[in-house]
Amino acid sequence: MKLVAFGEIMLRLMPPGYARLAQMTSLDARFGGAEANVAVAYSRFGGEGAYVTTLPDNPLGEAAIRALRAEGVDTHGVRRGGPRIGTYYVERGAAQRPSVVVYDRAGSSVSLADPASYDWESLLVGADWFFFTGITPALGEPCRRAVADAIAAAHRLGVRVACDINYRAKLWSYEEAGRVMRELCHGVDYLIVNEEHAEKVLGIPSALDPAAKGKPVEIELPARRLASEIMAKQLIKTFGLTAVSMTLRTTLSAEETMTGAVYYDGKNAYHSPDYRMRAVDRVGSGDAYTGGLLYALSAGMTPDQANNFAAASCALKHSVEGDFQMISRAEVMRLCEQQNSRIER
Repeated sequence: MKLVAFGEIMLRLMPPGYARLAQMTSLDARFGGAEANVAVAYSRFGGEGAYVTTLPDNPLGEAAIRALRAEGVDTHGVRRGGPRIGTYYVERGAAQRPSVVVYDRAGSSVSLADPASYDWESLLVGADWFFFTGITPALGEPCRRAVADAIAAAHRLGVRVACDINYRAKLWSYEEAGRVMRELCHGVDYLIVNEEHAEKVLGIPSALDPAAKGKPVEIELPARRLASEIMAKQLIKTFGLTAVSMTLRTTLSAEETMTGAVYYDGKNAYHSPDYRMRAVDRVGSGDAYTGGLLYALSAGMTPDQANNFAAASCALKHSVEGDFQMISRAEVMRLCEQQNSRIER
């Protein structure tokens, strides 16, 4: 049960509480990044998560490696070199003011690394999954070539390829993302995507009835689930995928949200429960879904069970500060079994 993830782990800096960046007098420092978050979740649930990246040979690079190792992630695939670690700042939102992310990652070590420096034939030996997101190709041509090389090696070795589209408007345009990701998706087996990115990045028309948009959640959500199922079928047909997860999120305010997912395996569609929650930290919640899904599929759960496990993982991540999923498999299983939130004594 081994997953190999490739991407950029960053230094995450955030003012305390709900302070805005313009008010900061101190910053909480942690590490995070989509692919690293997935490797951490996969490892914490009981799988073997491995991470591949390039980090500077300095104390910050070493601290990032230690943070991954502390969560059980194999870091033997981390290269050292280049000028700097990518950084991002998080300003936590409140009420109708959304959270804000500010990137400072241009010219980072991984974005400049030579694609030939990654020996994918060796890095993927014994792996069940190769995982990447659309964030990594957005970092520039070297990362795009490295992802394409990894996909080719994964196919030669019989390793399943999973991708979360994870479009980031602050990194590239829909047009550029579409050109790159549509090509890469022809090499993907398992795709995780939301409705907006399926339409605007991958070119799959929305199947949502316009009359349902903006309606109360009780009306809009069932319509979105049906539309997502239709879009998932089209995604499989277009890109030759094995399965698609369409994640559903309804933002009620910066602190209150609803999440769920539709998983389609080419034959049947499976709908998770919808979780309504107040979010302590939304960053990394989608990665918690992905890490939970890939782990559950590796662990032999049925598609329905795997989707439910992943959705519960996503919901619980909203209760944890920081990027990493600090929730155990047992805690996720308890939520799947619909136990309550009483204090455990």
